[in-house]
Amino acid sequence: MAFGEAESHFRRLLTSHSSSEWKRVVASTSSSPSSLKGKTRAPTIPELSDVLVHRKSSLAGSEIYRVTLDVPTGEEYSSLDPWKAVLATPELRQEWDPAVESASLLEMFDSRTRICKTNFTLGWPAKYVLVFVLYSTTVLTFCFSPRDAVTIARSFYDPTTLIDISTSLPRSLDEPAYLRPSPPYVRSNVTCMSLYFRFRTLLNYDM
Repeated sequence: MAFGEAESHFRRLLTSHSSSEWKRVVASTSSSPSSLKGKTRAPTIPELSDVLVHRKSSLAGSEIYRVTLDVPTGEEYSSLDPWKAVLATPELRQEWDPAVESASLLEMFDSRTRICKTNFTLGWPAKYVLVFVLYSTTVLTFCFSPRDAVTIARSFYDPTTLIDISTSLPRSLDEPAYLRPSPPYVRSNVTCMSLYFRFRTLLNYDM
């Protein structure tokens, strides 16, 4: 049920990609024209300035972000299999996602559906937690709590398109121990994360 809702949500976002509700977000970059002077930039290596970010407000008041990067692939690159292999291997996520400290596969339902546990780096998506310490007086301190998430993910693919959708697995009273939060991590909720790769003249990366 949770995954079905995430898939429907992604389809709605995909069909509204040209809507005026998506507002362009200009990202700051440390690269400047002067810093590239006299250097030859490899056309196949994207930079931060090549990434397009759009934001859309949801009815619930939260913000939804779409990140798009067109990558020239050349004639020698004609398969999405390497991308599929990376996404299907949770242990590799920390290599391409700086917000992740570690990730592991917990269970495979079938060849396309998996349950994963992800430990996020301290500070994201953590929030301040109030801690009261009672001695002779009451002391109020603030501390960061590291976050983890247990998600169910499924991949859809054909020769030209690869879509990977993941969402948090709902809590259950009879869930096995390995799905429960493990201190000091606090369980976070991933509403929907989608990775969308498509071949056209360029390879499209949409999240």
